[in-house]
Amino acid sequence: CGIDRLEAAKRLEWKEVPVVYFNGTELEKLLLSLEENLVRKEFSVIEKGEMFLERDRVLLEMGLKTKKGSNQYTIGKSGQKVKTTSELAKELNVTDRSYNQFKQIARDITEENLEKLNRSGFSDNTAGLLKLASEPEEVQNKVVENLAGNSRLGKAKEGSRRMRKEIKAVKKGIERDAVIKKIQEKSSDLSLENYGIDLRLGDFTNVAKDIPDSSVDMIFTDPP
Repeated sequence: CGIDRLEAAKRLEWKEVPVVYFNGTELEKLLLSLEENLVRKEFSVIEKGEMFLERDRVLLEMGLKTKKGSNQYTIGKSGQKVKTTSELAKELNVTDRSYNQFKQIARDITEENLEKLNRSGFSDNTAGLLKLASEPEEVQNKVVENLAGNSRLGKAKEGSRRMRKEIKAVKKGIERDAVIKKIQEKSSDLSLENYGIDLRLGDFTNVAKDIPDSSVDMIFTDPP
């Protein structure tokens, strides 16, 4: 801790700086660094969730956080009273609800998708991220692939609506692909070519690229 202040002192050409020497364990140093950063710096919802999870992990390992089944009066390994989730949230000036929601986002969305979302406009959209966190990995991957590059639509209610709409579309697409796959499996013993049928599996925007020009007489579909 203190590396930023040290660099600032060097730039100011200070010859001496007041310091406090802390000879703690690696876990204690990590905890101090996490808590200092969370108080002093601005982070996205995703980054906060990741740091909250890491802070909880460190505190649990140090015996300073309540485990499931224990109570607020439990005494930890070091003889100190362990902290509850409410106390940990209060120390960081966030509500219990936000503390748990941010952790849920960081825990339930895959690491790769978190990295992509954190570079997009959706990194601070709590409602949208929570909705995504409740979906299976297959849905998450497709949604993030479609949305991660669109920073313009990641904010507030508009971003939440866009996230819900994209999740719905992706799930519908997955269900459709599953139905087509079943049809293909059941008709594997038939030669569709004999009936003039060319059955292709995939998103039309991609499949259409391989369809020759002027080869389609009619497209029959249900309304979008």
